[in-house]
Amino acid sequence: MPKKPEVTLHPVSELAKEADFPGWKLAALCRSAGWTMDKMVSQDEFDAALNHFENRKMGG
Repeated sequence: MPKKPEVTLHPVSELAKEADFPGWKLAALCRSAGWTMDKMVSQDEFDAALNHFENRKMGG
């Protein structure tokens, strides 16, 4: 049986720091995704949550 590639997990706050996020955007992303700042996620999970956050419907 082939081995699954290992996924590296990082704290959300670390990934946001690497992406040079302002504090408000990190707080909003965490709230939108239901995460805390110390949640461990993969880069793919972070990117998907960020994409969803930045493309969410605004207003009514």
